Amino acid sequence: MDYPNPNYNDFFLKGYVHGKCSLDVSHFEDYKYPDANDSEADSRPKEARSDLTTLHLLIGQEYINKIFGRDYILKENGMWEGVDDGSHIWHNDANKGKDFNTNFLIYMDDNEVGLNSIGVRDKIYEHVIFPNKYDFMWLNQSSAFEHKAAHNGGRRRVLSFEYKVYGLNN
Repeated sequence: MDYPNPNYNDFFLKGYVHGKCSLDVSHFEDYKYPDANDSEADSRPKEARSDLTTLHLLIGQEYINKIFGRDYILKENGMWEGVDDGSHIWHNDANKGKDFNTNFLIYMDDNEVGLNSIGVRDKIYEHVIFPNKYDFMWLNQSSAFEHKAAHNGGRRRVLSFEYKVYGLNN
């Protein structure tokens, strides 16, 4: 599938930006992904920490900077396979007391095959997306939006990068 340039206005209008990641993430195929439902698992495996941190910085420069300039700080990053129990229901991470207001997800598998999706909604509209391999979803976690994830079959590996953007309300 060919992707047009991402529509960055969608970040404010729909609560997300969806597109093909322009950064090379293929080397993340080599890592073992922790199970999202294993509360004892570290979402930052030791062998992947340096690569996750480097990618976190690059995403900020390549994407976050396009809308917000340098007015943001990096928060947590991680990787997992599957969907944890709390993510199956509509939620907003920032409203749950998390210290970030936007996050950037990169999908390592074709989610349409297993009918795995991510939904984003506001008070009027609901969008359901089936990200392809190496697609990104940049979520607006301001108070106007909620999201949820569905894992119905197959592999669903995700890289996650959180940011605190100044000027974006919670």
